[in-house]
Amino acid sequence: MSMSRKVPNEFFATMHYGAVPEAASLEVMTSFGQALLAIVSADGLSEKEREAFAEIGRHLGVPEEAIQQVLATETAKLDLAKILNGFADGPHARRMLYDAIVVAHADRYSEAERAASARVAQLLGIDASVLRAIEGLVDAELALRSVRAAVLGAKP
Repeated sequence: MSMSRKVPNEFFATMHYGAVPEAASLEVMTSFGQALLAIVSADGLSEKEREAFAEIGRHLGVPEEAIQQVLATETAKLDLAKILNGFADGPHARRMLYDAIVVAHADRYSEAERAASARVAQLLGIDASVLRAIEGLVDAELALRSVRAAVLGAKP
């Protein structure tokens, strides 16, 4: 089965990352998807996390077959050092950590997920201060979402 990358939703990408990300190969998307899944499943993979993972992928142009293949991965059998070998700190790596933390918050960013995020960051050579900044960014966005909902008369 041949999978080709779709075009990302530019509005979503700009709202989510601040800009449309540079295209990544299907191999890179799969490797980072598996790492993201390993992070969010550190405390078990909830249905809310599965849905959030799939929706972000769809908006970013990941083929549905690739999303489903990654979701079918047995994360307990993943060798993160092997999957992330050759990858380093950079925009794709930081966005993957950001997405992992966003997805993890779908049901609560647990201590197990925090530890898995730290391990992945270390494997990628991302400084702990950068990881803390990404976590803080997501926390700030969640707080702003609550304020937005209150001002606009919606329930978060």
